[in-house]
Amino acid sequence: MDIVYLLLILWRKKYIIIGITVASVTIAFLSTRNIPERYKSITQLSTGFITNEGIKLNDDRFNIREADLKFTNLLSTMKSGVLINQLCYRLALHDLDSIEPPFHDFYKYSKVTLTKQELYTAKKIFEVEHKKMSPLTIEEENADLQLKVLKGFGYTYPWVLRSMEIKRVPNTDYIQIEFTSHDRYISSFAVNTYYEEFIRYYAAQKAKTTNESVSFFEELVNQKKSELNDKTEMLKQFKTESNLIGVESQGNRSEINDIESQITTVNSNLYGLGLRLNYLLEIKSGNNNVANNTSVQEPNNNRILTLRNKISNVNSRYIESGSTNTVLLDSLNLLKQQLNFELSKTKDVSTQSSDYTSRVDINNEIKNTEIEISIEKSKLNQLNSKLRSLNGIMSTYASKEAALNALETEYEVASEEYQDALNKYNSARNELLAATSSIKQIIEGVPAATPIPTKRILIIGFSGALSFSLSVLIFLLWEILEGSIKTSTQYENAVPIKLIGTLIKIKTKEVNFPTLFSSKQKDKESESFKQLIRKLRFEIENANSQTFLVTSNKPHEGKSFVIFALAFALSLIKKKVLIIDTNFKSNELTKILLKPTTENKSVKNINSETGLEVLSTTAESDYPEIKSLIQNTKFNNIFIIGNKGGQQSPEEIIQQNDFQKLIQILTTKFDYIFLEGPSLNQYADTKELIKYADKVICVFSAGKALKQLDKESIEYLTSLDGKLLGAVLNKIEYRDINL
Repeated sequence: MDIVYLLLILWRKKYIIIGITVASVTIAFLSTRNIPERYKSITQLSTGFITNEGIKLNDDRFNIREADLKFTNLLSTMKSGVLINQLCYRLALHDLDSIEPPFHDFYKYSKVTLTKQELYTAKKIFEVEHKKMSPLTIEEENADLQLKVLKGFGYTYPWVLRSMEIKRVPNTDYIQIEFTSHDRYISSFAVNTYYEEFIRYYAAQKAKTTNESVSFFEELVNQKKSELNDKTEMLKQFKTESNLIGVESQGNRSEINDIESQITTVNSNLYGLGLRLNYLLEIKSGNNNVANNTSVQEPNNNRILTLRNKISNVNSRYIESGSTNTVLLDSLNLLKQQLNFELSKTKDVSTQSSDYTSRVDINNEIKNTEIEISIEKSKLNQLNSKLRSLNGIMSTYASKEAALNALETEYEVASEEYQDALNKYNSARNELLAATSSIKQIIEGVPAATPIPTKRILIIGFSGALSFSLSVLIFLLWEILEGSIKTSTQYENAVPIKLIGTLIKIKTKEVNFPTLFSSKQKDKESESFKQLIRKLRFEIENANSQTFLVTSNKPHEGKSFVIFALAFALSLIKKKVLIIDTNFKSNELTKILLKPTTENKSVKNINSETGLEVLSTTAESDYPEIKSLIQNTKFNNIFIIGNKGGQQSPEEIIQQNDFQKLIQILTTKFDYIFLEGPSLNQYADTKELIKYADKVICVFSAGKALKQLDKESIEYLTSLDGKLLGAVLNKIEYRDINL
């Protein structure tokens, strides 16, 4: 739909829209003038969820999603019914307590009548319920009395819920509690008291939950400790039965390697002591003296050279093996000891004669050497015995290693489970110790100095805007959903029939056609109507046809008026116009153009009984008889053949061939002939008359919507091909003529 048209519709309804808006604003103004003053108090709490305040039991990093979840849980707890009930109790106890001035005097404020004894009973009940932190339920004893007292003071659950708002301050660690009431002191008392009750409730709930955790983990620790003790005893018993106590695979292997190394050292020492003993025995026998030093020294020199060559070879092989071959290493160490011994003998040759001049000294040295050899042999025997013992133990350990490993694994698992349970138990105990919440009041609620600004202006403005918007919306929706055709543009968008003319809506009974066309009219609507008739006359003249059938989809669309208006306009340009009133269902043209008292053959013969029989039996040579059927009207050049009306169709009244001949005769005598057909939606008369006309004109009335029957009739008209001249949109509002 055209936006300009919709805006124009709204402009036409401006006074209605303005009236509705003004009425709405006035009502809002009057209804809000007695709004009482209200005071708001605010307190803020720091939670410590996203800061480092309070006791930290671990080093967990900050997690935004976890913090949001904590805030959500905290807000849900703070908005619980238990806390609302606690605040109701505290407010009522404040007013029932004679120490402090009450916010509300029960007997002045309340519409409920209760005795002082009943109020005292209610006070005691409130104290008990407050201490137990119990919500108020209707199943409780004296619940009716509690409700009456709370209602009497005005401290009901719904009132507190409406007056309080709890929210998180965006992007901060703070929770804000707001309370709005008619009394500034009630508001400040409520927010501070609500914080106290929340801390009391929150700490109790947290301690209860933490105690349950401690008890659970304590039981779990005892269970895991018992399992660990069982595994320890099983492992110990297995080792005892298998003679594996103190046996550790890796330690025994290391000890065996150490003993084998010691045995190698002892053997080396024994070899050196043996050489020394032989040398002493040679001196003792007198074979080794100072004179023979040269002969002794020469073999020693050969021996030293041989040892050095062997050391060089063994050292090269040891390096080539990557310095990892322990056998080569032991051989290398032994050769070095032998070399050192030979060098010492060579060094001491010069002094041996003096050192061993005494046989007694030589004997003593021999004995000492023999003693050292005995000690080393004893040490060697002990090491060999210990080595055999360890080898036996390792053999036994290998046969039972799998079972031992399984028991040790079970022991380790039990030990880990016990340690994990112990850690959780300690953590739960720490939480219990830190159960004093990190939530703290950082801004205390104080009585407001001034009342909060009323929303009266906002309410009045919103009321006006809402009423204005609804009015506009209703008018627009009505215009869109109604679907009626009111302008030529809307017609062209909805009907696929060419529009040959439009006529504005006027009062037909007040139109004086001779006066209308004789001079320019001061009335804009009348002047516009005259010009529109002339435009339609032009279309008729340029149609190159003489016989026109004027019809419509619905009745009362203005067919008769359009025919007469066209006939009059054509008569002004000296055209002879004949109107044949073939609308037997509504003979308005006959009634308008012929007086009821007129007696003539046409009126007698064109009726519901005989129809057009006289006309149908008339030949062209009998034109005087035809002429007697044609009646003059009071308008020059306008003639009519009328009827008395009836319910028969044209086919039932006239004979097709003869009536066609009659039309041909009349076209020689008149410039234009207009026939009127009944509405297409109701009757078939128009379809029977179309064959006698050159062109068909359909009249539509503005302000009506197209229905299904209209669409079917339009589809029929569009199937007439060249016979359909077009349509006339009648009864357009003058203000819509240019849209």
